[in-house]
Amino acid sequence: KPSHVLDGGATMLMNAALNPDTDEVTVRYLLQLPEVARTINAKKNPASFTWKAIYAVARLAVRLGSRNSFLLYLVRTRGATALHLAVDTGNAAVVRTLASDSRINLAERTALGLTALEFAQVKFGGASTSETSDEIVATLLRACA
Repeated sequence: KPSHVLDGGATMLMNAALNPDTDEVTVRYLLQLPEVARTINAKKNPASFTWKAIYAVARLAVRLGSRNSFLLYLVRTRGATALHLAVDTGNAAVVRTLASDSRINLAERTALGLTALEFAQVKFGGASTSETSDEIVATLLRACA
């Protein structure tokens, strides 16, 4: 595995997307780094045996009815890209920056088969839940048009 991918499968860009304090300037800077640019559409998949086992147990527990938020998060974000994770965090600035980058593949799907737009629609329930959720969905609709 590349040195810039963590055992849980997250890249530097994914970790930035997961941080609600990350802004557009930070994302633009990261996108200029060659090692980040190479992993711009990477999917969050566990690298180590331990994390693979954790994801498998999480998937099983959720199938058996667990509503544990951490387990649901693991299942929901497996195979997610940085864009999916920015949506999950609700960081409109990161979503806007990533969605406007021509190197981002908007058709990438999570392990559950969701594009970033579909992920946003599921996360926000298809209804207006906040100004931020509306902005995220609108940004992705424009990017996908």
